Amino acid sequence: MENEKEMEQYQMETSWSTRITDEIVLEAIQGNIPFSMELAILDNITELNRGTVSNKEIFIKFFSLMLKDKVARPIQAIAAQSGHIARIEDTAEAFEWGIILLKECAESGLYQFQEIEEDWYVYPNLTLTKKIKQKIDRLQYLPPMKSLPIPWTNNTNGGWLFETKHLVLGNKFKKHSLPLAYDVINKLQEIEWEIDSETYKYEKQTNRAMNKQKFLRVIKDYLGIPFHFVWRYDCRGRSYSSGYDLNLQTNEYGKALLSLHKKEVITDIGLPNLYIAIANHAGMDHLTWQDRYKWAKSMHPDSINWKEPILGRKAIRALKDTEECKATGYVMSLDATSSGLQVMAALSGCEDTAVQVNMVDPDQRVDVYGTIANEMSKQLSKPVPRKIIKQAAMT
Repeated sequence: MENEKEMEQYQMETSWSTRITDEIVLEAIQGNIPFSMELAILDNITELNRGTVSNKEIFIKFFSLMLKDKVARPIQAIAAQSGHIARIEDTAEAFEWGIILLKECAESGLYQFQEIEEDWYVYPNLTLTKKIKQKIDRLQYLPPMKSLPIPWTNNTNGGWLFETKHLVLGNKFKKHSLPLAYDVINKLQEIEWEIDSETYKYEKQTNRAMNKQKFLRVIKDYLGIPFHFVWRYDCRGRSYSSGYDLNLQTNEYGKALLSLHKKEVITDIGLPNLYIAIANHAGMDHLTWQDRYKWAKSMHPDSINWKEPILGRKAIRALKDTEECKATGYVMSLDATSSGLQVMAALSGCEDTAVQVNMVDPDQRVDVYGTIANEMSKQLSKPVPRKIIKQAAMT
């Protein structure tokens, strides 16, 4: 049974993974580019290659870099990426190596240089077919795992069974080998999730950016079965579930679409948190938790003006299940306050910051963005909107 699960997971990872993008590009260009172009580029790579990577790998990745997007891109970006393809660690050296390669291969016909407003760009002369581009687009994000993810014991050996990714999200400058909280991330990966059938059947998909066909494919593959998320950290220490069509950190519909597979009856201890979540979905998150609880208790569900109607209706269903002593997989939404600043306050031990982000007195609700906006407005000729402060202060 475990072998069957692993084989299914392998098939899923190899059919969705970005790792095979280069193979798709190689298949697309074989027999469709002039031999003289192929030979000229390969000769230049052979001459410049420092030997860390094979000439063939650099050749394939160079074509993939050029052709996967039919857009002009800054020469600096293309040069640096080309150098990193050759496994040159130092950024300045990678850039210099990439510039030389671009210059030497310029006569091949693969691309041309364009000057736009005094900046130089690399523009591909060839393009991939629409069908090939759609195939590549489908590989951008791996969906959840149908088997238990591999526990992390260092920063590179956990998560997917066959796909290898670093535990820290972002570019190479954010990745490191220092120890992280593996116990936390592994505990998150053990949680089983499922698609909430009520949300899928009765609510409208609200994410306009979602690829409908890809979304339906995920629903078909995952509806009715438990699954796990691979979790990773960003450079600030926040944890993120990996996925696109199914993800905990997404829009309202996407959040409502996910429920815990292991359902439980909400106890009297947990019930106040459910009422607080109901108030949150109604836009009452500016109140203290106690005031939110009182507000939700006093409201009839049919009279609530929802800020998040899909999540609100799901919360009410969970409340009705609780009243009937039925188990629920609803995930309660309990918000943080400026979580980046909260982390900074905890790490630095700054009590002033902790007060401003509601880490000291649970009976007092402080709006740090509003406080900053008010103080700045006193010093400036025009008032500063709170949303501007939030954009600048969020971490």
